[in-house]
Amino acid sequence: MPVHKRGPIAEDVYVLGNAGMPAFLLDGDRPTLIDAGLDCLAPAYLGDIERFLAGRPPSRLLLTHSHFDHVGAAPALLRRYPGIEVGASARAAEVLGKPSVRAMIRDLNRAATRFFAGTEFDLTGDAEYEPFTGFEVTRILEEGDWLTLSPESTLQVIAAPGHTRDFLCYYVPERRILVASEAGGTILPHSDHIVSEHLVSYGQYRDSLCRLAELPTDLILLGHHYHLVGPEARAYLERSLESSQRFHEWVAVLLTAENGRLERVMDRVRAEEWDARPLPKQPLAAYLLNLRERVRCVRDDLGLRAEGPAADAG
Repeated sequence: MPVHKRGPIAEDVYVLGNAGMPAFLLDGDRPTLIDAGLDCLAPAYLGDIERFLAGRPPSRLLLTHSHFDHVGAAPALLRRYPGIEVGASARAAEVLGKPSVRAMIRDLNRAATRFFAGTEFDLTGDAEYEPFTGFEVTRILEEGDWLTLSPESTLQVIAAPGHTRDFLCYYVPERRILVASEAGGTILPHSDHIVSEHLVSYGQYRDSLCRLAELPTDLILLGHHYHLVGPEARAYLERSLESSQRFHEWVAVLLTAENGRLERVMDRVRAEEWDARPLPKQPLAAYLLNLRERVRCVRDDLGLRAEGPAADAG
C-alpha cells in the first residue's frame, strides 16, 4: 500500500509538516528542502526541520514548480533561514516574480486556510505563521544539473513538463530516490485512483512520466498524501501512465457526449473525483482551476475546437 506518513521515512529522508501537503527534507552535508507547501502549515514545517536537523540550518530550498501549495511557506522558511539558496527552473523564477502570480498564490493560500479552518492544516494561530508575500529564486536549475547532498550522494535535476511548464523533479541515483511530486500523478486519499495531473500538455505529461518510469526507484515521493517504497515504487509510474490513458479516454467520451461543452464535462468529472470525497482533499477553487486545464489538455490533444482562455499560471 502507498504510505501516508509524516516524519522519517528512510535514512536521512523526511516528510515535513503534513503528509497531505508536505515539504521534504533530504539530509546530508548540505541538508536540502524540497517544496514549501501551504503558508498556514509553516509552523509545522519549521518545527519538523528543527527537530530532524537538531538545530542545524538547511542549505537550500528547491522547488518542483510554482503552484501555490508548493511555495506558500517559502517566505516563512526564508525568514527563519535567511541565508539559504532557493533553486527552481528559469520559468518558475519568472512566474514567481510576477505581481499578479504572487497575488494569486496569496489568495489561493487564503482560500486554503478558510477551507481547512479547524483542521490539522490550519496553524495560523501560531507565532511562526506568515501569510505568503513573495520571495526570490536565487539559483536557476535546469535539466542535467547535479547538486551535492553528501560525499556519498548527489541530486540530479530532471525537467518534467506537463503538470506545469516549469516543472522539475529531483533524483538521488545512489539511493534510487525520486522526488516526483505531481509529475508522477496524485493518489486520492481513501482510494487507489491516480489523478492524471496534466495541466499544460497531455503529451508532455505522458512523455515526462515515461522518462521517470525508466529510472530505477526504491522510493518515490509524490506531491500530496503518499510515498511509495520498494516494489510498489518500481511499479507505480506504470500504473500512473495507465491511469492517465484512462482519463484521456473517459474525457474524450464525455466531450463527445456533451458536444465539447467544457463546463458540462467538468461537472461530470467533478461529481466522481471531488464531490463525494472526504477530507483531506484539494480546496474546491484550486481543484476547479486544475480540472479545467486537465479537460482542456485532452480536448487540445484530440484536436477539438478551443473554448476560452487558458487559466495556467505556471
